[in-house]
Amino acid sequence: AVVLGAGGSARAVVDALRPHVAILNRTPSRAEHLAREMGVRVGTPDAAARADLVVNCTTVGMSGEEMPVDPRSLRGTVVDLAYSSVGETALVRAHQAIASLEIWLGRPHLGELAAELRKAALA
Repeated sequence: AVVLGAGGSARAVVDALRPHVAILNRTPSRAEHLAREMGVRVGTPDAAARADLVVNCTTVGMSGEEMPVDPRSLRGTVVDLAYSSVGETALVRAHQAIASLEIWLGRPHLGELAAELRKAALA
């Protein structure tokens, strides 16, 4: 599992998932501090793409269409603890759209699909 963020909700999620969890944060020193404190590791930049579970504990996505990671790179389950005023964030919408299109088309790797289909999935 990979936890995005190093604040209070990230600490709770890391505690629930340790020892099989890595932390990624925009400020590497905060990720390193939390990882040392919790006895887990700091993830490499590609950790989210390889994870079976990604938990977003950042404020990214609480307002606007920002995403903490590229949803096209994610292969596992995404849980977003950032709540927007519309009830879901751009990350969750995009990840769900990609997964739905892969299932509907019976194609497990959206990255292999034509650009038009990829664009439609993220629309």
